[in-house]
Amino acid sequence: MDGEGHVRDTMIGVVVSILSKKLPARAVIGYALSDGRIKISARSADKSIDLNEILKIACESAGGIGGGHEEAAGGLIPLDRKDHFEKKLIELL
Repeated sequence: MDGEGHVRDTMIGVVVSILSKKLPARAVIGYALSDGRIKISARSADKSIDLNEILKIACESAGGIGGGHEEAAGGLIPLDRKDHFEKKLIELL
């Protein structure tokens, strides 16, 4: 879910949590702008997905930081590295 410019960075986790309970998706990932960077929030109830590990690897590969818990994780990446992050994320999922 691309909330950049529409959802505040302080609310992206709440929005992603709500969507993850309503959508039949393995994982829900959301973005928001945060001080010139992209804040990422992810949720999943699928036990085969470890969002902590996936977000850590994908964010770090894009020059940012990430992590959290198996079912809920997040991160921050540079604004111009979203495409790189998404490619790595899809590879890991």
